[in-house]
Amino acid sequence: MNPIWIVGVSAGPDSMALLDMLRLQKKRLVVVHVNYHQRASAARDQKICEDYAERYKIPCVVYDAPESYEGNFQAFAREFRMNAFLEVQAAYQASGIYLAHHQDDQLETLVFQLLSKRQPAYLGMKPVLKYRGSQLIRPLLKHTKQDLVNYCHEHNITYGIDESNQSLKYSRNQIRVVLSDLDNLDKRVLLEYQRVYNERIKKLSRLCLPKDNLYIKRYGHWGEFGRLYVLREFLENQGVDVHGMSRAYLKSIDMRLLGLKSQVISLDKEHQLLIQYGKARITSPKSYDFSVKFDKIYYVTNEHFSIQPDGPSTSAVTLRAADFPITVRNAREGDTIAMRYGTKRVSRFFIDRKIDWEDRQSWPVVENARGEVILVVGLGCDKYHFSTNPSLFVLR
Repeated sequence: MNPIWIVGVSAGPDSMALLDMLRLQKKRLVVVHVNYHQRASAARDQKICEDYAERYKIPCVVYDAPESYEGNFQAFAREFRMNAFLEVQAAYQASGIYLAHHQDDQLETLVFQLLSKRQPAYLGMKPVLKYRGSQLIRPLLKHTKQDLVNYCHEHNITYGIDESNQSLKYSRNQIRVVLSDLDNLDKRVLLEYQRVYNERIKKLSRLCLPKDNLYIKRYGHWGEFGRLYVLREFLENQGVDVHGMSRAYLKSIDMRLLGLKSQVISLDKEHQLLIQYGKARITSPKSYDFSVKFDKIYYVTNEHFSIQPDGPSTSAVTLRAADFPITVRNAREGDTIAMRYGTKRVSRFFIDRKIDWEDRQSWPVVENARGEVILVVGLGCDKYHFSTNPSLFVLR
């Protein structure tokens, strides 16, 4: 069975050449053209696409983009265009989408990425890319734009030139002007840098990337390039949106990882990076606070603690009338408890026992009416509330 393929066609020489090449390969095609109505030649370009499609009996779907939009036009146009391609692909149950990006586009993308100072998982555009459940295919990345213009002339294919490409309003067009001044050797150097960069990334990808935990000792053996790649992949695999993260931001996280200090780094509203005990992992920000007041002894069980008539000695406490009302709450920054050998910070107990950060946030303590911590579950009660006949036991 001959599968159906979507072809994005703007009417420029690159997409018209691609359309013709695919037709000559006997592929079953559906042309998708988007008219943005932003320039005088827009109607001309639509007609070029429709005439070619009609001549060769190829289905042609035209989308009219809204003339008003918010934010950056190029970002809006790209999003609208890709949504159109995906919509037509679904309607025709097509196998994928052909795009006419060529070597000049690849060079522009390389410079754009390098100037952004980000650490991309792949430098440049991939020839084949999985995208939102689809497959994007770019077969022209080794052809220059001039190659494709020549192809159109040799095969008598009508095409249109987008005059907005000459505008210096957009960053990509500014990069295009700079690249036009480079000779072929300079361009080959850029493409060779891309090849070497992506080869290094490929080698790193063959290694066992961390899944749930990033082990900092192993992570620290890499040079900076490798560490930032592994960090980016780790975050992305955990569902963190890394596309807006600059290289400088990743380096700031990298430095904190190498510092080995226990800490929590907020990444976004849904993710935070927890660093402790030589490893890092992603957790969800949430409130761990709880506080339950008792004016007498009750035996109860809830999601945070349980009060029982018996249990281990490190959960026992002897209460007096002056202690009521008591409060069972989570441990908090600055909590201390008076032990026989001196006052101890509750946080020190957590460190000594290597208690996980998330467990620390919900660890139960008992506070008396004077606001004193008189029991830390697992550590024991203070020196004033110890006896061989405890009143109750508080368990996690």
